[in-house]
Amino acid sequence: MIRLWRAVAWLAMLVVGVCVAGATTTTRAAAEDARNVFEVHRVKVDVTAATAAAAKDLALAEAEVRAFETLFDRLAPARQRASLGKVPPAQIQAATRSFWVTEEKVSPVRYLATLNYAFRADRVRAIARERGVPLITQISPRVLVVPVYEPGDGQRLLWEEENPWRRAWAGLTADGLVPIVVPAPGSAGTGLGDANQAAAGDSTQLAALASRLGVFEVLVAVASPTGAGATRTLNVTLKRKPSFAPQSETTVTVRREANESDDDHFARAALVTLNTLEDEWKVANLVQEGGNTIAAVDVAVGDLAAWLAVQPRLEKLPTVERVDALLFARDRVRVNIHHTGTPAELSARLERAGFSIISSGSVWLVRPAQGQGQRTTSGRT
Repeated sequence: MIRLWRAVAWLAMLVVGVCVAGATTTTRAAAEDARNVFEVHRVKVDVTAATAAAAKDLALAEAEVRAFETLFDRLAPARQRASLGKVPPAQIQAATRSFWVTEEKVSPVRYLATLNYAFRADRVRAIARERGVPLITQISPRVLVVPVYEPGDGQRLLWEEENPWRRAWAGLTADGLVPIVVPAPGSAGTGLGDANQAAAGDSTQLAALASRLGVFEVLVAVASPTGAGATRTLNVTLKRKPSFAPQSETTVTVRREANESDDDHFARAALVTLNTLEDEWKVANLVQEGGNTIAAVDVAVGDLAAWLAVQPRLEKLPTVERVDALLFARDRVRVNIHHTGTPAELSARLERAGFSIISSGSVWLVRPAQGQGQRTTSGRT
């Protein structure tokens, strides 16, 4: 009777697994579209022409190209971005799923508008492959930014209302791959204490804070100016824990531009710093488009519930296109993982996601972290 029950249970598991595997063949595009990584918002245009209709036509063509270029700025690492070159407008138009106008003003010879664009993931990927540009579409977990400003004379500002560095970060529109959280004034209760404690960047304290607040990383951004007036430079030291970057401390230098106000200088420095963070995330998750690979993997799980809990974690890995369940045994599931990149890259991402690789022969045995994928307790004997 016990054997019959186990056979029925695993047969049911097989049916569910096949159905789930079929559902996962929709690839990453659907999931990415749900996260809006292929949407570009707030594209502003202002065009003058002989007539309002001509101005509008020129403005829409310009906006579409700018939105497409912004999309590649978001998804491609800075070093590889130049390989894109100039994409023909007809190819960009074919890659555009839809657009909509959020603001619009028209005069007899002028057209001003703010537009949002949605692009087709498959067409964008095809353009990237043709030109050898890698795309990163995985969104980073949230990063808590702690902006410390050192104006000089040993003074440090953090939670104070008059901290211009905190205001610059709070004013950013972060619509890239690294979502940020900026503490409000008077947020000393976060656990970092005052500006001096935050600037110290104690790794143990930062790791504990990240865990307590449910964020992936705490980024302490310490900005200190050198020079004055038109020659002022902001030197930004980034300390983070834990970190997706190969080094835990980075320095960014932003020189003041001609006729740039203090507030604009701070705002641009915050944007440059965020772009640095974005690029580090993209490099850490770099995968060249194309070259799909299939890895045969045994996933150590105890029962159906455990497998259904583990499967979405595998599917969400940055390089994974889909996961096909092939065979169910008593304590494991044989799957094919369709992914881009090399086996070493897949192995590294599995470990980063909390899996351990028990063996690495022709078929890997992959075990979820303790407490995930364990056999559930049953009243049957």
